Amino acid sequence: MNVVFIGAVQFSAVALKETIESDLKVVGVCTLAGSKFNADQVYWLICITIKEELGFSKERIEKRAAEINRVNQAFRFTGFRQLGFPTTFLDQVPQNQIIEEISKFLIEIQADTLYLPYRNDVHSDHANVFDASISCTKSFRYPFVKRVRVYETLSETEFGLRTDDPGFKPNLWIDISSFLDQKLK
Repeated sequence: MNVVFIGAVQFSAVALKETIESDLKVVGVCTLAGSKFNADQVYWLICITIKEELGFSKERIEKRAAEINRVNQAFRFTGFRQLGFPTTFLDQVPQNQIIEEISKFLIEIQADTLYLPYRNDVHSDHANVFDASISCTKSFRYPFVKRVRVYETLSETEFGLRTDDPGFKPNLWIDISSFLDQKLK
């Protein structure tokens, strides 16, 4: 399987005994570890970036780069890419540009399984990434995509206040018992 984790801000997990702020939290270390140890090819795609011109300090930018590097090294991804879209202005980037960049990556790696952020949590960038990514799952354009899974971001998903959204309804559970000690560190 070619699995790709697509994140709006940053993939994260518990890695090297350090808690790293995340988009994936629980699913990150457990699902990723399960995928890696089941000999899947696991890729990581980060759609946005932080920059000084967006109001982030040089120190925060350097800290984030170090966090990303630690996670990338800890999980030894088959492939990794940052698209570099502006974090606080993703909603102002034409959707076709985001789709085009995600599409290029998926075609390059022939991803058959996508993990996407839940569309209706409180962060609008998650909705933008979800919408662009889901456009890349049409079977007539991307016949290699077989599975699309949505992950819950525990500290953010429950803050979505859309009255028309019934909330995150998981329908897939992955046995993490063989990775539980790693998760609890």
